[in-house]
Amino acid sequence: MTSYRSPKDRCPEARYVSRALACSGGLSRIVVLESWYWDKLEILLAVDTPRERDIARFCQHLAERAVVEEGWRFEDAFQELLMYYIYRNYLGYLQVEHGIANDIGEDCFAS
Repeated sequence: MTSYRSPKDRCPEARYVSRALACSGGLSRIVVLESWYWDKLEILLAVDTPRERDIARFCQHLAERAVVEEGWRFEDAFQELLMYYIYRNYLGYLQVEHGIANDIGEDCFAS
């Protein structure tokens, strides 16, 4: 289990944005992230990547597993996984589109 701090506790000077994401089961989740993550997600959605709801469902599935297997709170796991998904896939985008990331391309894109 992890000790979770809210995003504003981690970086109080950042600009935060709330956004509703459609998840499976007809639910929408309100997620609060730094604007950097939403900006990068918009870039990823503009290129050949999964749709927003597919990303949310992917992170939801992994978050449900984290709850069962590791004792996370669902909301915390979902937010952390979404941030990680955006970060890793944006690094992959930078490498493929601009050749400037340090990571190996096959390792960047989530499936």
